[in-house]
Amino acid sequence: MVRHKSRWLLIRIEYESEVKNISRRDITATATNASSSTAPTDSHMASKSPSTFSSSQQGLDTTLFQKPTELFRIHLYHSIRCTMEDAFGIAACGITEDIQVVFYNTDTGLAIVKVSRDSCNLVRSAITIMMQVNNVPMVATVISTNGSVRTAKLAAIREIKRMFRESDAVPTQERLKKLEEHMDQVHCVE
Repeated sequence: MVRHKSRWLLIRIEYESEVKNISRRDITATATNASSSTAPTDSHMASKSPSTFSSSQQGLDTTLFQKPTELFRIHLYHSIRCTMEDAFGIAACGITEDIQVVFYNTDTGLAIVKVSRDSCNLVRSAITIMMQVNNVPMVATVISTNGSVRTAKLAAIREIKRMFRESDAVPTQERLKKLEEHMDQVHCVE
């Protein structure tokens, strides 16, 4: 009997509210610089990182930019399936039977999706053009494609550590405990 070969995709999901927050900060910074009668250059805008602006400085209503917490693996699966059907027609419906979302974490926005080796490129394309999950606008990016669940878990742990290092918050015992919890969740993936 021939073994069924699979690929594991590590996906990062960023909600539109987070992306809009960053772009509105850039727009507000541009408007502030333009009103001071000096035109900003591209290098000037690149030096302004989005983390240097707070929502209170921008006058943004943060209640509009809430991250949905009730998003589950089944919602992600159905969104991938609908996107594949819309993009590739009825022929893609047969491929969706091999898709399995084995891990999703709402705090980190990371997901691990198991697909067959033959349909990996098609599923990657569908994930790239996917625009919403459970009617919540979002952007999905495939971070890595792995040949085994072990390497997918290692890639997810590296990504979680990278996100932890790049955050602006000061490392506290509570944040370190949360980091360990996220890593333990990834270790439990089978």
